[in-house]
Amino acid sequence: MHFRSIAHVIGTLLLVTSVAMLPPIVTSLIYQEDDLSALLVSAAVAFGVGLPFWWFSLWDHELTFRDAVIIAVFGWVVISAVSALPFMIHGSIPTFTDAFFEMMSGYTTTGATILNDIESIPHGLLFWRSETHLLGGMGFLTLTLIFLPHGMAGVRIFRAESSPGQVITKEKFLPRNRDAMIWLWSIYLGLNLVQTLMLWIGGMSLFDSLCHAFGTVATAGFSPKNASIGHYGSAYFDWVVMIFMFLGGMAFMLFYHMLKGEWD
Repeated sequence: MHFRSIAHVIGTLLLVTSVAMLPPIVTSLIYQEDDLSALLVSAAVAFGVGLPFWWFSLWDHELTFRDAVIIAVFGWVVISAVSALPFMIHGSIPTFTDAFFEMMSGYTTTGATILNDIESIPHGLLFWRSETHLLGGMGFLTLTLIFLPHGMAGVRIFRAESSPGQVITKEKFLPRNRDAMIWLWSIYLGLNLVQTLMLWIGGMSLFDSLCHAFGTVATAGFSPKNASIGHYGSAYFDWVVMIFMFLGGMAFMLFYHMLKGEWD
């Protein structure tokens, strides 16, 4: 095992997590709620812990598949623990066990929740909760590793952490390089953008549209409403969610090959 390279990746994960908290921070500023300090402190902790790992553990070896599996397991635990901090600091989810469960459920796109009154949570924290679906849907670790100097590392992590909705068993449908992974993320984000626009055009607020798109394309389930999509009583919203849930459940490498004109 290459411990310095593994530590470098974990540090990168924490730095990306701190940056990922910026949209919830902006959301908190817009709604002027009391979750701003919790988000700022959590982002600072993620950055403060991640920077030494990233800076002092220089990349010294290309990752092996064993390294990738270790990162996939340990990485999920680390980012879920750090991501739980805003809820614990704010008090919305006071215990570490519950907050960790909520975040792990988000990143793994499980969609299970321990919350009873979701609508009582401040908007910044709700956005962060839904953003874990966006990040986890295509693989938060692979998003991070796209920016590392060795693109094949991200491919190995993709294989180690991917779910059946992202790849299928035939080798031709697995990404082989960084460019293919960037294509996959572009397709994934494109679907999120289109669904957000369709929900927004239909009369849903932009905040709710984003949160529901994050949960739909990732085939997850978090919603900012207690009754989920049923809160709106709209057949139009139901159909939009069903269509994009179906698209999100497909292997994105199929979309990639279609867009590249590779039909064989």
